[in-house]
Amino acid sequence: PVAGYLPQLPQACRPVTLRHCLAHQSGIPSYTAIAHYWEMTRQSKSNDTVLELVRELPVSFAPGTRHAYDNTGFYLLGMVIEAITGKSYGDYLRDIIFEPLAMTHTQANDYARIIPHRAQGYVNRGGVLANKDYYDISNTFSAGILLSTVRDLLKWSETFTSDLVLNEASRKLWWTIHPSHANNEQDNQYSLTLGWFIVTLPLATFYGHNGGIEGFASAYLHFPATDTTAVLLCNTNQVNDPHVIALQLLSDLGLL
Repeated sequence: PVAGYLPQLPQACRPVTLRHCLAHQSGIPSYTAIAHYWEMTRQSKSNDTVLELVRELPVSFAPGTRHAYDNTGFYLLGMVIEAITGKSYGDYLRDIIFEPLAMTHTQANDYARIIPHRAQGYVNRGGVLANKDYYDISNTFSAGILLSTVRDLLKWSETFTSDLVLNEASRKLWWTIHPSHANNEQDNQYSLTLGWFIVTLPLATFYGHNGGIEGFASAYLHFPATDTTAVLLCNTNQVNDPHVIALQLLSDLGLL
């Protein structure tokens, strides 16, 4: 249970496990779905302040019974990493992933630092391109705080079949489908492992994940059958399904 590492969790969340969070089966309401959250995104917050947004809310369903995408669960996972290691989330990932894999352009975002070639996010307002609004990084934390590049993210694929980050037993858990009891994720035509979405298309099956935030969108797709990986990074809010662009590019290149 997550509460074994984070005793400040409210009572309703105490049955939630790490695996429930990884497979989006926690039932904890996503803090980004709280209406007044979007009025607070410029403000710096502590982790506990973010949790206060959902503290008084009941769980949407008993943990493990259903699937519902949940940013709160991944926020909690970052807090667990910090509680166990005594390091910040960004420093821990740097030490165990980024430096060993020579991902030299990947790090936790920090607005105070000068980071060469950091992309600016853009939004379209009434047909006019504009800079995205400021969004404090405390609002995303382990639910979406990383900066990277296409080349660096391709290096991540080196971990799929090696012991560089996870041993074989952990990788097996990582790639294994973990259905909810209701299996309602199939309503959206995907399955979930621990952190991966699995989508089966007529041409191929891929493991992947999209990302989206004000001014940015991304997609990471891995096709195990051909050991093909595609990464798409966009700095605009106009891309709702970035994986579709990646699939089209792969098709045009004859890789699907």
